[in-house]
Amino acid sequence: MIDLIVKEIRKKKEFQNLDALFVKSLIKKEYERVKDGLIGHVNPKKSKDFKNIIKNSRKILHDIYGVFNIDTKKRKEILEKIKKNPHNKDLHRHLLETHRSSKERLFFYENLYEKILSKKDKTILDIGCGLNPVSWIFMKNKPQKYIALELTNEDCAFLNDYFKAVKLNGKALRVDLLKVKSFEAADVCFIFKVLDSLEEVKKGISKEILNKLQCKKIIVSFPSRTLSGKGRIGTRRWFERLIKKFEKFEIENEIFYIINKENLY
Repeated sequence: MIDLIVKEIRKKKEFQNLDALFVKSLIKKEYERVKDGLIGHVNPKKSKDFKNIIKNSRKILHDIYGVFNIDTKKRKEILEKIKKNPHNKDLHRHLLETHRSSKERLFFYENLYEKILSKKDKTILDIGCGLNPVSWIFMKNKPQKYIALELTNEDCAFLNDYFKAVKLNGKALRVDLLKVKSFEAADVCFIFKVLDSLEEVKKGISKEILNKLQCKKIIVSFPSRTLSGKGRIGTRRWFERLIKKFEKFEIENEIFYIINKENLY
């Protein structure tokens, strides 16, 4: 039954690349609550519980993953052009425009990295990275190593192809952040627009992730506006209560926190 539910959820195009085990872990709690009724139903696919699991799970997956991807077909075409001209900033801008988060911060990247990175930050760990690794070209102090963590094998394959094309010492790894046990050591860790969605799935996951980090500096961001751009989202009091000391600043549509690992709690 649970495999049937997972299969139904992944029928939708935006979720086809998601790992089945990840989807299964996401729906497990709700499934356990209604499984007796589903298993005993003559036609479970027509039951209210079945339809609700599909609807609720797709909403969560859309918020975590689907909403950020604008044009996956176009990004492959742009990557082929980058392979022929690997340091063309205009091509990099076009590629960043195919992902919602990187598109929003496109004209802020240079100033953003001036503020949050120093010459000492040689290794970057980017959690739930999307296409953010592509923005390395706008860094004044280029990283010596870039570790990118994403949710699907296809996204990781794309980023690894990109790293190879621009000859950046980088690697993209598929990671389920709800189950990860440890992270690779790095000088600085990016967690951009990730924690809100994860907290909806598993309350307290932010503290778990922060505790597992092996880095000197952590940069966390949250959207400051709703996806429509019309509504303002307030300060994350829950996150600020979690951290002992931090520096905070904003760019358009995004709030950033700079945290030294030693000042976490």
